[in-house]
Amino acid sequence: MDTPFVPASLLQRMAQQATPSTILVPISDGRRGNPITWGSDFFPALLNLSGDTGARSLLEKYRASVVPIHIDDPGIHFDLDTPAALAAAQSQWNQRHDGLTRLPTKLSDQSPDR
Repeated sequence: MDTPFVPASLLQRMAQQATPSTILVPISDGRRGNPITWGSDFFPALLNLSGDTGARSLLEKYRASVVPIHIDDPGIHFDLDTPAALAAAQSQWNQRHDGLTRLPTKLSDQSPDR
């Protein structure tokens, strides 16, 4: 999983609220985050996409089906695909939290509930 700081409670909430016809989008600090949960009605459109940015166009196209899931957790904004992305996330996190809470130094250090 490339979003290791997403809280388990958010995943549980999204699983409970998911329907075939909804797109659940977590929001924190007024910004969209990850993971986005796509209902099965959208699978054919998703399968026709190419590249990493294609799904953004579907969010606009199907905006009437988007359901925001508000959460006070910046973990939804960290998408860590590379070691460099992890290092950048650590720096941002530590600056935002004045060093009070440290991110793990490697993905294997994360807590089991995250």
